[in-house]
Amino acid sequence: MKNNIALVPTGTGTGHSMRMFAVAQAIYAKNPNINIYVYLESVQDTFQQLFEGIGATVINLKPNKVDDYSKHSALGGKLTWESTIPNFLGKSFFNSNKVLLLLKEFENNKINLVVSDLDASGIFAAKIRKIPSVFVTERFNMPFASMTEDQFVEAGFEFESKELESIKYINNIIYNWAITEADEILTDCPYVEGIDNSPVFSNFLSTGKAKFIGPMIRPTNEIMDMTSFLEKEGIKKSDFLIVAAIGGTSMFVENKYAMQDAYVELFKELHKCNSAIKMVLLAREKFEVPEGMVCLDYLPDWYGLLTRSNLMLSHPGWISVTELCALKVPAIFVLSSKKEYHEWEELEKLKALGFKTNIGLNIAELKKEIAPFIDNENYKKEALKVYSKIAPWVNGAERAAENIIEKLRGADDDI
Repeated sequence: MKNNIALVPTGTGTGHSMRMFAVAQAIYAKNPNINIYVYLESVQDTFQQLFEGIGATVINLKPNKVDDYSKHSALGGKLTWESTIPNFLGKSFFNSNKVLLLLKEFENNKINLVVSDLDASGIFAAKIRKIPSVFVTERFNMPFASMTEDQFVEAGFEFESKELESIKYINNIIYNWAITEADEILTDCPYVEGIDNSPVFSNFLSTGKAKFIGPMIRPTNEIMDMTSFLEKEGIKKSDFLIVAAIGGTSMFVENKYAMQDAYVELFKELHKCNSAIKMVLLAREKFEVPEGMVCLDYLPDWYGLLTRSNLMLSHPGWISVTELCALKVPAIFVLSSKKEYHEWEELEKLKALGFKTNIGLNIAELKKEIAPFIDNENYKKEALKVYSKIAPWVNGAERAAENIIEKLRGADDDI
């Protein structure tokens, strides 16, 4: 019986691995006899425990180090071929060394279906081995391909125009190759005409090869009660709790530090005006913060914290966006700088859809944007109305599992 599935999340950040974790849970819920092999190369220590905890087999593709893209800059100041293609794209989305490792592992584990989360390496290895594949993505192209030269100027990047054109071309051709060669495409991001511009992806949506299936997240009915933890930290049920989160991939690590500093200063000013305002900062590292504020590194199971919060200040990483929309948590999506180009594109889409957004870490602006969430319940209700555009339903992981298992059945009708 052919029942071996490979999950291959791209090797940056935490969102792709978390999305694959949600899909793995949903697959096991539908068919516990399927064998899931997960190929990790980002924040492996955390995700190995999560995946093994549900019965999956984990293969650490970087056994000699734990890679965490929130701890270092992914890019340099100037966009060159060297800094963007071999040093970034070639280490993450399309990695020849990873392809070779996957070829070996797919043979060792007799893989029958490959599920790639925004990872062209997995699709390439599947294609060589003639294994069916499913491509999971929140993007309709790579940001380097979809952004204009003027936008890169606006973001403050230095580059040579001809070199940027080559960079854009490579990103475009590799992404479109991956979605073309995959047998099926699943996305948790709605394609919006007038905002999105990807003819190849749009065509696959119209033919049914690509499907919007909603938030691919963990079950929303499994929520840990955070009351006792928060009370130990001095946060009462009557307090107005703001949760602020910093993203898992930093194009420029100084932007992460700027966001950490901005949130500390923001809290000081808010707390000075209203002592009932408290904050939990998910900072991707721990450091000393003022009284009334709690600093945590990374919290994989954060639903309990989200549902207790009165307001979320979130980076616009898409898995976080879908979780917040599904759980209906009031949020302002915040970006430190347009140089974090991979999330600027997502922020602009959220803004166009009517979500509350902020860019640049202007504390006065943030205070002004936060104020109506504190004392205006109708404002909060209005802000939540747009959430159904991202989360018309919450069971995207279950829908993904159904599609994946059906694709596996194509290899063996006995499953």
